Amino acid sequence: MNSKESTYRSLVIRKVQQLAKEHGGLAKIPREIQKQLGLEVIAKRKGTSISVTIPPGDLSSKIDQLQADLPAAKAFGSSKPAPDPFGKYTPVASQTNPTMDDFWIAQGWYKQDRIGIKLTYASWKDDEKVRIDAVRFLVEKVLKKDPRDITLREFASNRLTGLIDKYFNGSPYKAFTEAGYKFHAWEMAKTPNNFYDSKENRVAATKWLVDKLGKDPRGLTTEDFQSNRLAGLLADLYSGSPYTAVLEAGYAYSQEESLQHAQAGNFKPDKFYPWEMSVTPNHFYDSKENRVAATKWIVWKTGKDPRDLTMEDFKDNCLWGLMDYYGNSPYAAFIEAGYKIQPWEMMCTPNHFYDSKKTRIAAVKWLIAKLKKDPRDLTRSDFRPNRLGGLFSGIHYQGSPYKILLELDYVYSTQESMEHAKTGNFQTDKFYPWEMLWAPISFYESKEHRVAATNWLVWKLGKDPRDIIKTEFSSNRLTGLIDEYYNASPYAAFTEAGYQFHPWEMAKTPNNFYNSKENRVAATKWLVDKLGKDPRDIIGEDFNSNRLGGLIGYYQNSPYAALLEAGLVTQADERYMRSYGRYRFTEVRDP
Repeated sequence: MNSKESTYRSLVIRKVQQLAKEHGGLAKIPREIQKQLGLEVIAKRKGTSISVTIPPGDLSSKIDQLQADLPAAKAFGSSKPAPDPFGKYTPVASQTNPTMDDFWIAQGWYKQDRIGIKLTYASWKDDEKVRIDAVRFLVEKVLKKDPRDITLREFASNRLTGLIDKYFNGSPYKAFTEAGYKFHAWEMAKTPNNFYDSKENRVAATKWLVDKLGKDPRGLTTEDFQSNRLAGLLADLYSGSPYTAVLEAGYAYSQEESLQHAQAGNFKPDKFYPWEMSVTPNHFYDSKENRVAATKWIVWKTGKDPRDLTMEDFKDNCLWGLMDYYGNSPYAAFIEAGYKIQPWEMMCTPNHFYDSKKTRIAAVKWLIAKLKKDPRDLTRSDFRPNRLGGLFSGIHYQGSPYKILLELDYVYSTQESMEHAKTGNFQTDKFYPWEMLWAPISFYESKEHRVAATNWLVWKLGKDPRDIIKTEFSSNRLTGLIDEYYNASPYAAFTEAGYQFHPWEMAKTPNNFYNSKENRVAATKWLVDKLGKDPRDIIGEDFNSNRLGGLIGYYQNSPYAALLEAGLVTQADERYMRSYGRYRFTEVRDP
């Protein structure tokens, strides 16, 4: 074979390598192109033979054409021309679309005869560098892939079965590690066989994931494992549970430890508990013990009174699942955990909680018992500090203590009260609206209501209304009535109620009543008419015994002065009244 034939044959082989890469293999090079190049590609069980037929005639033009078609080869990682593909490989021969055939040829692992070349068995035994170069050539020139994505199958399909099996124990990861690639075994598309049988490997992989994501281990999810090539670890070794993974890695307490801490009331902060995971273990809250432990833990962690805890507190502490179990009711959680509280004591009661009359009544009775207070004395300030502000101000009671007690059947309705007042048949099994510390709004704007309350007071005290004084209105819860509507005058109240007597007949006359001459004169004349006496015979005792002590006091205890101002005696009568001792309270004696 002359030099031109040898050059032609070499160029054809390079062209074949280029075409094989473009078309996905030697056998897939189209027949027309094989014919043009004088090729015969023969696929065999142990390799592929290439037969090149030298065309007759001058080869110069054909050589020129092949050289023009083929790009100039460069040495891998260098700007120097590539070595002859039939020379010693140092370290890699690079073509536009190289295959491992390039590596074989560069290493001289082929046979050449008059019709072509045939690739032979590789010789890996004596040169570790060649083995490493082969791995790097596969990664960087043939597959051009992240080595973590390369599988054992791709070694086999690229003539490297013997290399990977004999020198790297069938492990692509070992091959890549020895070739200088730096990554962890669990980052491989397929981890080495039995890799996760080692606890040390499992823990290392989990801790690596935590560090890589910069994430609190409590927040690890199934997706985090799957998107970081740890799906097999999670599914096969931890039954799909991120909690089990972080537990083995030492980040979390076991369920047994968690329950022991809950029972002792001795929670600890150095690890976290299973309920703190963003996704709790499957069916975790099916266990009452687990639910109770999680509830007690949140009380411990927040340092709050359970009644102050809200839905937001549970959610902020990764207890969404627990709340789902209780229908979003913190109260239900605390009851199951053994806390002795009432639902209305919670910071937030459930929506529509007070739609139930039974609930409303129970809440008010609880409040009365807690405060040990006369129900009539309940006010707004009693409800709000005891977390019943919503009940008090809501649509059911509208801020009215009277409406509250009416629903409890502690008080007569306004209609019942008016019926009792009309008949004078007041009763004692309930109380009346005017007995409230705060009577219903605008209650006394009705004359009927004012009169009913006044009549009730007379009935309750069992006294002549003329003997009833202002303090008795106040001591019977009628201060608002007497002060605001009658200007602190019992007489005005009784007058409006229809009682027929004079103001001076009251046990205590209205303030400043006797400052009026008209009132003094009227009272004096009334006394004379009532007693039917000669005015000159009226003595001080007559005034006092008829509730006119205040009047006679105005006259410095002188009946004569009172009678004189009333025009019932004259100055001429003074001698007569003096002569009989009537001037100064002396009792008249018959001669």
